[in-house]
Amino acid sequence: RAAYTAARNPSHRIVLVSPTFRQSSALRSKVLGCLQRTHVGYDQTREEIHLLYGSTIRALPGDDPDKVRGATADLVIIDECAFVKENVAAAVLPMLASTGGDLIAVSTPNGPQGLFHELATSDDVLVIKVPAERIPRFDANTIADLRIRLGPARASQELDCAFVVANRSVFDANALAAMFGDASVGSAVDLEGIEAAAEAEEQTLEAEWKLQQRRDDRLRQVKGWPPIYQ
Repeated sequence: RAAYTAARNPSHRIVLVSPTFRQSSALRSKVLGCLQRTHVGYDQTREEIHLLYGSTIRALPGDDPDKVRGATADLVIIDECAFVKENVAAAVLPMLASTGGDLIAVSTPNGPQGLFHELATSDDVLVIKVPAERIPRFDANTIADLRIRLGPARASQELDCAFVVANRSVFDANALAAMFGDASVGSAVDLEGIEAAAEAEEQTLEAEWKLQQRRDDRLRQVKGWPPIYQ
């Protein structure tokens, strides 16, 4: 989208933000790869790609608000938005204030917090969810194995695009808010559900351990070693 927008719209200002410098550099390389497959002329610096049509693409690390503050943009794309620091996200939004440009936030969820969660639960934002089952290069066996390894909470976040409270948490956000008298809690605390989730997590850990035992036994059989699990 960044490469296409820059190539088709003269004098457009596009800003890409990632959580770290390494990630922003990788994202910039992907954009360059797209531009190299076109006939659009460009030159580049460490942070910017300048198209001959006058458009610019800046790739900025999201670990310091001072590095992103002050720019003006027609399009902002925040990669791994849920993992960008909150003060950086606050510095990004004013970039679009005078242009009315587009904001695209791409990320795996990281709990019900921050700008990404706010956007994903807003009524006036187009939300596109892509769970693991919809990604062609992920086969069913790989996904099933990941679910066992990650456990229910992390699998819901990493594979199903769900905003879980925290990995391996016993209490959810509603439970904690109710304990401290937060009137904004939207639903009653489901203690039975919390206990069931904790029990399911324990069963998952046990199943994961048994699976690893079977894998180790098969490996030892192949190598001709005696089994160690009785």
